[in-house]
Amino acid sequence: MVAAAQAPRCLFQLRKRRGLGHLVRGLNIAKALLALRPEAHVLFHLATPPPPGFWPENIPYEVDQGTPRCSEAELAACWSPQVQVFDTELPDGDELRALQAAAPACALAFLMRRCLPTQQQALYGDPSLAAMDLVLVPHTAAEFGHALPEWLASRSHFVGPVVRRPDPLSQRALEQRLGLRFGDLVLTSTVGSGSVDTPARRLFDTVADAHAALSALPQWRAWRHIVVLGPCFEGQVQALAGMTLLAGEPDLVDLLARSDLVVADGGYTTVSELTLVRTPAVLLPSPRCIDDPLERARRLADLGCCVMLQPDDGAGLARVLASLAGDAHLRERMRERYPPAQVGNKAAARLLLALCEARPGCVAGAPPA
Repeated sequence: MVAAAQAPRCLFQLRKRRGLGHLVRGLNIAKALLALRPEAHVLFHLATPPPPGFWPENIPYEVDQGTPRCSEAELAACWSPQVQVFDTELPDGDELRALQAAAPACALAFLMRRCLPTQQQALYGDPSLAAMDLVLVPHTAAEFGHALPEWLASRSHFVGPVVRRPDPLSQRALEQRLGLRFGDLVLTSTVGSGSVDTPARRLFDTVADAHAALSALPQWRAWRHIVVLGPCFEGQVQALAGMTLLAGEPDLVDLLARSDLVVADGGYTTVSELTLVRTPAVLLPSPRCIDDPLERARRLADLGCCVMLQPDDGAGLARVLASLAGDAHLRERMRERYPPAQVGNKAAARLLLALCEARPGCVAGAPPA
């Protein structure tokens, strides 16, 4: 008699990151994993509680309270996952040794975002990367651009961007919630989670300057302008006449799909979702310490599917928006120039499931209280 296969157990260790990008990637992979194996067990370890309305009820999470009870190693020892997943930041040496002692049979996986060249080389030299059994790269190989060391290439997989597809039902619910009517022209301005305060503040100031300049134009009166501050943004923004402010939008990809134009700062998730839904965009990228929004924006601008401006160019943004708002044919041509979108959620989930199946010796522990 063949023993029944053990239900996969996957722990997403995301407590070292703030913002929403890593949570969005983890959730997208977890949902794909549960769609493939509904009996699987998934648990998330987070730095802070997720924003209201953001987290699905069927996926449990633990919040790091800064106590030994909530450490990565303690949670792994308690829950006994077959695979632990890290995103963007690796555990340091002490954390890695504690994890390996707490759950010696558990495999380790890493989501490796494209970094700036110096950051990428530093990552390749991190001893914790060598301890990863699986490396998931949420880019195509061409988009990633960096060469992989030979020792790393054998355990790495370019799965493509990890993004949520828009859903017609949630898009209709969003339209009802925001009072969007058939035929409404929609401009959405967003910085994603708003977790990096200075670029977010600069973009919102630039958007406000452009909105004020456009308000007097006849063609602008037909537009709805929705500004998504992001749940991690802690500043204040004044709503101008004709502007709808949202603290956050859990179904942002549905709003991007419903929009006729988007203003954004070139973050990884936003650019990946724009490529998927093919909405014409104006990108105002600001430098980052880890990755390169300027490179992402320039790549789309070279294709002709977006316009790239300086992040504080309110007058330039007003001119571009006025031109795009009055030219439906130009917006349609921009849509056509987006590259084909590759979604890596299911490929990443399959690789994690295969890694779980390769670790049958893990003994299932009770979920943490």
